[in-house]
Amino acid sequence: AEKWARRIAFVLPFVIIAIPLSLLIGYPQGESVVSHLMLGNQSRYIVASLLTNLLLLMTLAQVYFAWNAWKGNYWGDGTRAAVTRIHASLIAIAAILATTAYWFYNFVGFNLP
Repeated sequence: AEKWARRIAFVLPFVIIAIPLSLLIGYPQGESVVSHLMLGNQSRYIVASLLTNLLLLMTLAQVYFAWNAWKGNYWGDGTRAAVTRIHASLIAIAAILATTAYWFYNFVGFNLP
């Protein structure tokens, strides 16, 4: 479980950043999110929705691992282990905040415009 906690903690910030980038990067000159949506192109919203649902699952896993790290003493004992647990907990809190923000904008679930 320690390996998965580290892997998820490493990937979570990239997923959080990838969601708005999937909506805002790579348009031809003169086009935007709004113009693609008005033309009926929902592909970027589908990618953002899939990434947000992945973020939700990874957030739940990270919260579980952070909780078990404090209960089950992952990463051993001592100062370095406590700092690692605090870091994992802070990543879990950041993931909760990002998931809540994306949930507010209806990206969690499959709510396409």
